[in-house]
Amino acid sequence: MKRRVVVILCVLLMLAMESLVAADIDNLLVVLPGTIQGALGGADWAPGDRITQMQPKGNGVYEFIAVLPKGYWEYKVAINGSWSENYGLNGVPHGPNIPLVVPEDNYQVRFVFDYKTKEILDSINSGIKPYPTPQQIRIIGLNIKDNLMKPVGDDLYELKVRVPRGLHSYRVQYDGSDQMIYGYRGQRQGEGIPLVLTQAQEVTFYHDLATNTTWDSVNYIPVEAERIPTIKGEGFADVAMEDNDKDNIYRGQVRLPAGKRKYTFNIYMGAELVGTKTIHFNEVAGNYPVTLTYDLRTKELSCDYIETLAGLDGKVVAASLYYNSRDHQYKTPFGAVPQGTEVTFTLSAKANDLERARIVIAKEKIHGNREKIEYLEQVKYPMQKVGLSTDKSRELWQVTVRFTDMSVYGYYFEAVDGKETVVYANNTQPINIVNNRILGTGGVGSAYVAGDDRIIWFKQTVYDPEYQTPDWAKDAVIYYIFPERFKNGDKANDPVPGVTKFYGNRDIEFHKNWLDKPWVPGNADGNTTDDDEWCNDFFGGDLAGIRQKLDYLKDLGINTIYLNPIFEAPSNHKYDTADYHRIDDNFGTEEEFAALVAEAKARGIRIILDTSLNHSGSDSIYMDRYGKYSTDGAFEKEKINKNSPYYDWYEFVEGATNPDQAYQQWANPTLANLKESDSYKNFAYRDEDSVTKYWLKKGIGGWRMDVTPWVTDEFWREWRREVKATNPDAITIAETWFDASKYFLGDMFDSTMNYIFRQAMLDYANGQRAQETLNVLEMTREHYPPQAYYALMNLISSHDVPRALFEYGYKDEGESPDVIELAKRKLKLTVFFQMTYPGAPAIYYGDEVGVTGGEDPFNRGTYPWKEDGGNPDEELLAEVKRLVALRNKYAVLRRGSVEPIYVDNHVIVFWREDQDQVAVVAVSNAPTAQQVKLDLQELKLPATFVDALNGEELTARNGVLTLTVPPYYGRVLIAKK
Repeated sequence: MKRRVVVILCVLLMLAMESLVAADIDNLLVVLPGTIQGALGGADWAPGDRITQMQPKGNGVYEFIAVLPKGYWEYKVAINGSWSENYGLNGVPHGPNIPLVVPEDNYQVRFVFDYKTKEILDSINSGIKPYPTPQQIRIIGLNIKDNLMKPVGDDLYELKVRVPRGLHSYRVQYDGSDQMIYGYRGQRQGEGIPLVLTQAQEVTFYHDLATNTTWDSVNYIPVEAERIPTIKGEGFADVAMEDNDKDNIYRGQVRLPAGKRKYTFNIYMGAELVGTKTIHFNEVAGNYPVTLTYDLRTKELSCDYIETLAGLDGKVVAASLYYNSRDHQYKTPFGAVPQGTEVTFTLSAKANDLERARIVIAKEKIHGNREKIEYLEQVKYPMQKVGLSTDKSRELWQVTVRFTDMSVYGYYFEAVDGKETVVYANNTQPINIVNNRILGTGGVGSAYVAGDDRIIWFKQTVYDPEYQTPDWAKDAVIYYIFPERFKNGDKANDPVPGVTKFYGNRDIEFHKNWLDKPWVPGNADGNTTDDDEWCNDFFGGDLAGIRQKLDYLKDLGINTIYLNPIFEAPSNHKYDTADYHRIDDNFGTEEEFAALVAEAKARGIRIILDTSLNHSGSDSIYMDRYGKYSTDGAFEKEKINKNSPYYDWYEFVEGATNPDQAYQQWANPTLANLKESDSYKNFAYRDEDSVTKYWLKKGIGGWRMDVTPWVTDEFWREWRREVKATNPDAITIAETWFDASKYFLGDMFDSTMNYIFRQAMLDYANGQRAQETLNVLEMTREHYPPQAYYALMNLISSHDVPRALFEYGYKDEGESPDVIELAKRKLKLTVFFQMTYPGAPAIYYGDEVGVTGGEDPFNRGTYPWKEDGGNPDEELLAEVKRLVALRNKYAVLRRGSVEPIYVDNHVIVFWREDQDQVAVVAVSNAPTAQQVKLDLQELKLPATFVDALNGEELTARNGVLTLTVPPYYGRVLIAKK
């Protein structure tokens, strides 16, 4: 009996606990901090600003709806008014910011967050509706009593009602809101939909919630699926026409290649031919859009293509405008240019179309991490009509501009006829980089309506003629190490739980098993023994381990090591620096570092160090938040200390009651933002024993600078001068997540972590059309000065993003052998691309032996050394070594010019040329072998090549070289000039 009572009590207690937990997760303060707060009139990145507070909807689900202006914004989810619990992209705790590209002003966006699963959705990125499903949808404007529509299917609503005779105009309203009214063609606050009835009759109204479109049984003529109008003809694929707004007018767009040809468009409804239209096409723009319209009621077929123009008509044929920033016929010289260079721009239009044309040029100013882009000092230069094309179908407008100032410029064209102006600017191809999003790759552009503030400018970089980068960087092959996870070479310096302390007097954790996965708080990683701290679990990797593996690295073929921070810091990542002049005790001593530099140098290997000059640790000798040091810290024992020599390095919040909120910080309270005060600049780079100079004098080969965009340009300009004065051959590498042109003018950086290249590789290996990948690669070649372009750190994995194998489908050891094998084939393709392309390829430790891992910290797993119980993929390692050796053997692959000479859906072929060598490099992302034929006559190439990987000799026949490219791989053909 007692046992039964106990059981009942336990059940009741469990039910009570479940009820309490449910109540707790529905009573959280859930806020969306980010730049969306500033867009709504609040403070950016303020986790306690209720301007973006989400409302509980029950069971841990929260919702927020806002009307935002057009632009690029970012946000995260923060819990209970602080950063201590926050979620980023994909719901990852403390994860990357979530990008949000709002396409137009006054745009409604809906956000949904599920606290149980940590899933974050918004109506732009995630496919959810921009509003919750309405409780009521009504037809308004008909003066009828029964106007409530009923759901009849997914997103489809219906109302059958008798309507009196007369002239009517109706719209649809959601939940009685004056802001949620939709009219003709689904336009919000749009015109009413006309309805003419000669007698009273029953009418059925339909509304599609997904498109906001409304139609009725009187006006709309339904068409059976097999009779949907379809455009057919030679020279293009069939196109099914659409009537999305249900006005009985079907529209279809055919994309035609450049060239001169006659096309006949046949409109079929099932087997019935209902219309024919013939045009004489002649355009220089490939993928040219021709739109056909078929009116089901009148049977009229129309086409928007204009064959010839007799003269000025006050209209601009926007689709006929053409410019290609990478074609010498339209822009010369190519790409970035030295200060003082004259650049000639040519715009093409249909003959006799334009009254005048001009180019608009302005200096580009990027704020921070591209939170805002401005175009300043706009100047309009008139263009001159310089003649017609050979066949007289096109007119050419031209202007030459001398760029006198060192800067990054934006430009676009205005085509004018009478009162109409059409803008021709950059295209809208997206590059979806983690933490950023670029729109527009250069090359062929797009037409815009004049005054559209969504215009994407072309870019022109103008750099210092004296700009130089270290010559050795062109030959660099970088090995990228997260020191704590590479190799434990000295167990005597391992962190010890109970002795080594984290922030304040908190404990650290230590993995006795080298092959463990990194831990995260809670059980999200499947581990139940870890605590609630981030970044406090250690494996014991150190400098001694790196020294022990120098011969391995030399055998791999690398000549440069890039180390994540090694200075004293509480965390495992070390970006929370406690002492910039001291090697972390758990990594080793300064003497051991000197030995590492010397031994690496003896093997021809340079060491590049990493640090943040934007923020230090709060648990540091400079702040001494927890009173651990003998120094006089600026936040000594959590009290603001104005007498500290470090006080003016930080920005404090007077009167803050919570120590976590008493100072400006980077992402979380462990990272305190540094102010660019004179005393701090002296410490950072001016003084002879400054951080920058101290380690340069210890023999390092250069610096990688963390979170570069959050430090001012003026800081970096002065910093570079001090670096180069100390060691002119030292390399300076920025951490940027966007087009880094502004840093490559000759006054700031030599290189950047090339996340654009990474994204291009991931997309290509995962099946992106080769032309789209090439557009991205050519963008950087066009925008960056060659000095920087050949020094770019071309990475594919890093400590901040998922590893390449993870992105290719190999998520963990539980994947099927087929999935793992395909992921590794894609990785080999990527490494092939890296090693045959300009820039410094970077291998993230362990990638070469098949290590995978997702978002931080799982991308920071240990290297699986055999002696430590690991199982490195020796076959993959051998392939990586073979490709690195290929790069090291042929200077043309490191230093040669690069020009794309062929591209199709899968294959890209580059022409490389150096002093005495030429190379043809072909890559393919197809799952099957691809054969391409290259016409070498125009290129005046050698007739005979040797395959650099297998020694096969290939000879051109009648000037044509036939080449078979293996699946998920490439070929390198070498010849002498």
